[in-house]
Amino acid sequence: MKRKIEMRKITIALLMIFLSLSVHAQLTGTGSSWRNASNRLEFNRLWGFGAGMNIVDDSGHTLSFIKNPSKYGVFNKPLSIFAEYFWRKNIGFSGVFSNNAYDKGDIIDNMYVQSSGSQYLAFDAFTRFYFRNLFNVVVFDPYLAVGAGITSIDAYTLGDAPENPENTVEVPKTNRYSANVGVGFNFWISQNWGVNMNLTGKW
Repeated sequence: MKRKIEMRKITIALLMIFLSLSVHAQLTGTGSSWRNASNRLEFNRLWGFGAGMNIVDDSGHTLSFIKNPSKYGVFNKPLSIFAEYFWRKNIGFSGVFSNNAYDKGDIIDNMYVQSSGSQYLAFDAFTRFYFRNLFNVVVFDPYLAVGAGITSIDAYTLGDAPENPENTVEVPKTNRYSANVGVGFNFWISQNWGVNMNLTGKW
């Protein structure tokens, strides 16, 4: 039996989390040994760019993909690209574009996706507040991020069982606006390249 999604629009949009792993260009350091904790890296008015992967958790079980990423994480065509402007020593502005897809068997809002290839596209803008040199280690660069975003998800079908569900729900194409809060860090491999990892909640 098929039924409309009207009663589920609120719950399905509550929380989404993604993890991105990216490599991007950096800046210049001071001193001959940039890894020396007595030196500082200069970030003012510089740009960084990157590309990587993301994992989406829209299962309805908060942070469940950390315990079981293969069950709760959505990892289909998981491309992310981003740019960041390092405005001041401890403040940056970033924009992130993410592509993914809901596929058959994925858990979304406590139900199982019955269709395949529902594209997930998101654009998010953040202000990042860095805690540079907090641990007196130049290569580790943690931050707190706040911002907003828009997510577009193609229509898909949900069911109460992975195979042969008794009840199904038709979810129309959806555009979501969200408020975002996240944490992350850059790990600098050199003065010009680093790895970024971050975790973002979208409400």
